[in-house]
Amino acid sequence: MSMFSSDKFAYKFPNSIEEIDSFSGKDFERFLFEYLKLDGMSPILTDDSGDRGIDIQVFQEVEGKKIKYGIQAKRWKQPVGSDEISKILQGKTYYGCDELWIITTSKLTAQAQNTALNNDIKILTRVDVIAILKEIKQNPKAKFTEIAHIESAPKEAKNLFKKIFTSNKIENTESSKAIPAPKDESKDIYGQLVELRKELAKEYNIQKMYMVYNNATIDSIIDVMPHNEKSLQLCVGLGDKKIYQFGDRILEVVKRNK
Repeated sequence: MSMFSSDKFAYKFPNSIEEIDSFSGKDFERFLFEYLKLDGMSPILTDDSGDRGIDIQVFQEVEGKKIKYGIQAKRWKQPVGSDEISKILQGKTYYGCDELWIITTSKLTAQAQNTALNNDIKILTRVDVIAILKEIKQNPKAKFTEIAHIESAPKEAKNLFKKIFTSNKIENTESSKAIPAPKDESKDIYGQLVELRKELAKEYNIQKMYMVYNNATIDSIIDVMPHNEKSLQLCVGLGDKKIYQFGDRILEVVKRNK
């Protein structure tokens, strides 16, 4: 094998969210950068010296129009505050972005979430990062960290890493319990909400279905069984914007199953 073999220098994805939790901020940016490349996009990592809240830039053609996305990546344990949202809004003007995303291993404070929603910033939190990992595991081109790396992991995480590596799926652990094990997607309410998600993704030209709503949101809808807009607000992952866009359709499904 040549010393310059592509396999030798290929990026190896983490096996679990716990592994990502050990990343530095730059490691997390690289992870998202490599994920976007794997997904067929052409991302650009922004220069550290003055990124103005934009860590990654992505160009994509949508319906014949070239769209520029600006992504802020936050590998944080604490909630992301409104100061970071202000930075990414500055970056939108500086880099001429059409759309903004914030992707974090944590969540946003209430104030930051409101600011993001009011400025049409797409929010991906910890459950979405777990969903991204699950998607990567289904891609035959993806390479992952070796089992040997597991042995240097924290003691409490070793068994989890081994289970994930050998089963090739996300387990329903304490940190990732918002993403349930695969369910029977028959035409019960769960299956109907899955079908609705596919329909909405197609109608709104949303390429990643979990950006409509993820499996944790489906579980929450079934638990709450909302009957109006106010009760939809009790469901995990349904903010004002999603309720405005998809709320009536979700309520129709719930009503049919009461």
